Amino acid sequence: MGKTENRTKSRPSYLQIRYLMELKKIGNQRGCVQMAADACGVSHGTVSRFFKSCCQEGILDKDYGFTEKGERLLGMYRRLFWDVEAYLYRIGSRECEVPALSRNLIENIDYHLLARMIRNDQSIRQSREGRGYAEDVQSVLGNVLRKGSFPVGIAVYRADGTDQTEYSMAHKGFERPAVIVINKRGSWLELTTCAVKARSRIDGKEREGQLYSLKYFMNGELMEAKKKGSKIRIPLEACRIQKSKKGTIKGVITITVTCTAGNAHMPESTAYLMFWL
Repeated sequence: MGKTENRTKSRPSYLQIRYLMELKKIGNQRGCVQMAADACGVSHGTVSRFFKSCCQEGILDKDYGFTEKGERLLGMYRRLFWDVEAYLYRIGSRECEVPALSRNLIENIDYHLLARMIRNDQSIRQSREGRGYAEDVQSVLGNVLRKGSFPVGIAVYRADGTDQTEYSMAHKGFERPAVIVINKRGSWLELTTCAVKARSRIDGKEREGQLYSLKYFMNGELMEAKKKGSKIRIPLEACRIQKSKKGTIKGVITITVTCTAGNAHMPESTAYLMFWL
């Protein structure tokens, strides 16, 4: 067992938490170890050894299903992941920096101290700013855009800690361009889904699918995006938006998506959705 793997008895590493999160998405089906390994960019043996150690500690059962203890720990790990990521965005970290910074915080700071630090930061910002973040978005847009609909380019990149310039599978799941809508009811990014084809990692067959659900992070919470037919809306106050000196608008938001593949749902995956005008 490698040095980076031998941490289970104290606490799991950043990658080991991701193995468990992937397993929860996939379920303890045939091939789940390889699927989790592929999703995290590591070898089958690395994940297999970790899951076996989790069985010994009562986190997983012999069939790699989560025990009551495992479900409780996984819930804590997931909240920690989401809170750390939201915290890093709040303090102005760039998208490409977030995975490495998250890993550093999670692996080197006591979980309870880290959670308390994030809660304190969020509480201070809320007391100082109130609804300032939403107002900042409106002020940025108001200086460039008036009421109406405006086409924007979009791209969806992987957010798994590997190559941050690599497109996510969800990249092909949206029509171009997307639209920013601003009216009396508010402002949002409107996406239109489309059918995509992908080759299954299980049986190698090409299947046609479509985006099934989309969630986004807002104020440290995972929210379900409104979906009506092929249209999906994400409120702009959930996005990080910047305006250049030349008036160009760029935005980014962390999303999780679930897609269909034939009659089955693919595991939920996290990605960065970027848009520009």
